[in-house]
Amino acid sequence: MIKIPYGISGFERIRKQGYKYIDKTKYIRKIEEETYCIYVRPRRFGKTLFTTTLDAYYSIDKKEEYEELFKCLEIYSNPTENKNSYYVLNFNFSGLLFDSQMNIKQIEESFNAVVYTYLNQFVDRYKLNIKIKDNVTAAQMLRDCLGTFQGLHLENKIYIIIDEYDHFTNGLLEGECKTFLDILGRAGFVRAFYEVIKAYTDYNVVERFFATGVAPLTLDSMTSGFNITTSLTLNPQYVAMTGLTEEEVKNLVSEVEENKEQQEMILKDLVDNYDGYKFSKSNLEHIFNPTLVMYYLNNYVKLGIRPEEIVDKNLSTNAEKLKNLMLIKTPEDNYKQIQKLILEGEVSGNIVQSFELDKTFSSYDFLSLLFYNGYITIKEVEPISNLVKFVVPNFVSYNLYAQYMLNLISAENRVKVDIGDLQRALVPFATEGNLVPILEWVRNFLMYSSVRDKENFKEQDLKHIIHLIFTLTTQYDVYTEFPSLQGYTDVYIRNKDRSVNICEGLIELKYLNKKEGSEAKIEKAKNEAKEQLKNYMKDERLQANKNLRKYVVVFVGFEEFYVEEVA
Repeated sequence: MIKIPYGISGFERIRKQGYKYIDKTKYIRKIEEETYCIYVRPRRFGKTLFTTTLDAYYSIDKKEEYEELFKCLEIYSNPTENKNSYYVLNFNFSGLLFDSQMNIKQIEESFNAVVYTYLNQFVDRYKLNIKIKDNVTAAQMLRDCLGTFQGLHLENKIYIIIDEYDHFTNGLLEGECKTFLDILGRAGFVRAFYEVIKAYTDYNVVERFFATGVAPLTLDSMTSGFNITTSLTLNPQYVAMTGLTEEEVKNLVSEVEENKEQQEMILKDLVDNYDGYKFSKSNLEHIFNPTLVMYYLNNYVKLGIRPEEIVDKNLSTNAEKLKNLMLIKTPEDNYKQIQKLILEGEVSGNIVQSFELDKTFSSYDFLSLLFYNGYITIKEVEPISNLVKFVVPNFVSYNLYAQYMLNLISAENRVKVDIGDLQRALVPFATEGNLVPILEWVRNFLMYSSVRDKENFKEQDLKHIIHLIFTLTTQYDVYTEFPSLQGYTDVYIRNKDRSVNICEGLIELKYLNKKEGSEAKIEKAKNEAKEQLKNYMKDERLQANKNLRKYVVVFVGFEEFYVEEVA
């Protein structure tokens, strides 16, 4: 039985204990063309696994294990000349203790402790005659270590690999970012640490450097301290260096399940929930979140069914991180971008590669932080303006926004929002086709979610809100603009595989503002919607759905709605 490495990010453990490894070793050869690299991706996107792969490949103490670790992998038969030729100095800052209430001294003490631990591991690993002091700054510890190493006159040089270099960023980026800027400013202890690394690249002690993180904030904020890196983040050649391509996922699914029909069902589940990430404006290959794919398949291998909860509970903290991002510098403007994203389904901007938080913070900065954190992704690039159209990548991310928006409404004390109440409102529709409780929820959302521009509100906006509401149930797949033979349906609500629901729905929406809401115009809108539904139902796929209920829904302003089920 295939062993799925869910929650396991160590390359050696995966290879030695027989877990499935998705071969990314071809990228080792590519990044060797560079010298000092930085590569950012969202949380749980395989970054740690890749850094441990680099460690195993380049470290001089793994030379005797090369065949065991790399046999049958792409790099094995054609290794680079630098294989097993470095003293690898690792740092993983995921263990750094911090929160927004800690003062600078406390954060620095935590940073010093992490650096001290990894420097000692480095010395012990290679049995070096170096003493690490524990009563000095992280920069001084590193300077002493590298200076002593230089005096040993060893043949091989150092490769520094840093994982989660910006781990403390989200915990500090609130309000005016003062603590963050103090830490990374000209006299900041983090900047001083990286200045030491830069100095010892000049001394030919540190020959290579590779760092991963979630966003390019930390190194950007101290450019003059460490200005030698090449960013691989948006480079089209490195889109799939972490994460999983569609081909990789298909091959993995075929190893998990032999039945072709079952394979297609699993793949659809994975596409809807974990796919859709695009990391380059010129290479729009879509990438799956690997941790969530492994979470799903691990459950399937062990129990023979999909996970009961499609969202891994270990990712639940993402909602808090989204909240932190919303608070950066310009909360009201940030909220408008989120609102536009949810109401219209997309938002335009550009990807900022260098941040200056001490000076300005634009809508592009905010959208870029959402992009780097995996909350939005690239849909396409507009040909004339060259602006990026951003969208929510998948169901898991959309569910996160839905939860966030509803919690925000509750926090504003305008209306009590309870997810349990919403899920109970879905029951009448699921069991008997009663859509009214859901539409009442939509009406409340419109009235209490700071949507105030009623004159410019459109059917498209209403469509996305209904999509948002149905996103909060794991029992349905919800499609806007579902292609039928006679056009695109407004909202198609379809049972997920193995759903316990009875009823499904096809909704044709009409929106009239209060000025347009005469009886004659309401009746005209209803008749137009009925005719459109009639045309959609010429599609054999919709005809085959025996549980499908068809509805005409007309909203007049935000307060009134009319619903009619069509035979």
